[in-house]
Amino acid sequence: MHKKLTLSKKNATLANIFREIQGQSDYDFIYSNRLIKKAFNITITVKDAPLEKVLNTCFKNQPFTYSIENKIIVIKEFTQQLPKNISAANLVQDISGKITLMQVNHCLELPSVLKGGIIMVMQVIGSVILKI
Repeated sequence: MHKKLTLSKKNATLANIFREIQGQSDYDFIYSNRLIKKAFNITITVKDAPLEKVLNTCFKNQPFTYSIENKIIVIKEFTQQLPKNISAANLVQDISGKITLMQVNHCLELPSVLKGGIIMVMQVIGSVILKI
């Protein structure tokens, strides 16, 4: 059974919180200094809380996550992954509409393909289809 943790910190760094957790538990942390510099300070108040609840509170809205392996808490960069049954190809959408201008002096031409693979109309006034 995990030991319950009690913390009360205001605007504390995650490194400071990690030291508190280490002092109250049998767990150690592994993280890179480069990664932890991206952390936001947090305010936390918990009493007799399980480790997982404390960690979830600490990592809420942070740019990384954690895993626990043999009493070692490993801090990892957060990467959002698509569910296994969804591929990036399924997320492509067509958006269409009309371009209108209040004042036209010349018929300007746009490139047919802009950076990022967006397909545009050939003239400023007309229809547009964006593939995103």
